[in-house]
Amino acid sequence: MIRNPKSKNFQNICIDFFDIAFAVVLLTLLVPGFIIIGIIIKLDSPGKIFFSQARVGKNGEIFKMIKFRTMRDDGKRAAVHYRSDQRGETEPVIKVRHDVRVTRVGKFLRKFSLDELPQLFNVLKGNMSLVGPRPPVLEEMKIYNAYQKKRLSGKPGLTGLAQISGRTDLNFNTIVKLDIEYLQNRSVWLYLKILILTLPCIIIGKSSY
Repeated sequence: MIRNPKSKNFQNICIDFFDIAFAVVLLTLLVPGFIIIGIIIKLDSPGKIFFSQARVGKNGEIFKMIKFRTMRDDGKRAAVHYRSDQRGETEPVIKVRHDVRVTRVGKFLRKFSLDELPQLFNVLKGNMSLVGPRPPVLEEMKIYNAYQKKRLSGKPGLTGLAQISGRTDLNFNTIVKLDIEYLQNRSVWLYLKILILTLPCIIIGKSSY
């Protein structure tokens, strides 16, 4: 089905508005939580409270994504690991189970996706949306084929179809397929639906590490 361009533009304007409105409200409400998390991180291990990393955004734009620090500051962060899928093709693996570099507090923050909350500032800056594909690191993008690069056609997000469909339990090709499906069918309804379904995923903390 071919969408009316005017309708699509209207949907995009509404989503951009919701992004800013929700981000402002959430950041205002979460100020006490940010302070508490920051104190706990400092007490648990030496180092900075926040961690920023270069990520790839819409149309290949490079930006700094912000997170709460979940690893020891002296640990070298191997950005991407690789494995072979069932067809023998190489696919990236961003997170590794039982990563020894992750701190005690970091494990808790990751389990409930609390480390991602500072990305609300990225939403306010306009280089991320609340909903969209997770932004890849530079090394990951280098192995993308033409189809996989389609997931860079929209703003990256804090959550998305992949995050409510299995998160890190999904293989890379499935994640890419879900990301592209969202971008091709992006609408206010789908955007709101994903946000609502993200809440129980965060509370349960399943398939997150």
